[in-house]
Amino acid sequence: MVALFLRAELASERFGPAVREALHADRADPAIVERPALDDADENAIRRRVLAASRGYGGDDALFSGFPADVRWERVLLDEDDLDAVLTIDYDYWVELSGGTRRVADGARNVREGAAPSAWRATASSRPPTRYWRVVASPSRSSSPPALVDPSWCSRVTCASRPTRSRAFRSARRSSAPRPR
Repeated sequence: MVALFLRAELASERFGPAVREALHADRADPAIVERPALDDADENAIRRRVLAASRGYGGDDALFSGFPADVRWERVLLDEDDLDAVLTIDYDYWVELSGGTRRVADGARNVREGAAPSAWRATASSRPPTRYWRVVASPSRSSSPPALVDPSWCSRVTCASRPTRSRAFRSARRSSAPRPR
């Protein structure tokens, strides 16, 4: 989970700089995130430290504040319709964008219809940030969705990471754009 989470964060325009800074501070090569050797205990320890430094993992801090220590992680394949059940984290930005439901599908629909959370309205434009539309364009050319991180301790599917990517994927899939083959 740590390697997958960091790989998504490293590719993020918004969160990548913090991951790169933590890698640099640990004197670690970004390759341990880009091409992780999961059976290498030293690399795994570095990745945990990098995720702790960049996002608060394992320290009950920042993004992982209140996060249980005994989460069981599983990798599963979701199909497009499964995204109807996926929820974003309980963060005011995503709750507002989804109209209070936290459902990725609702947030995607609301963005397509022009909704903007107060964080977007506080900027010069009420349109979604450019990075959102780049993410929307990317999965529309792909036959598979971006990786999501989901804690299985939750009774419903919750997108603990990458809500922008999941919402953008949902937007792209439900738009009038031709579906990839």
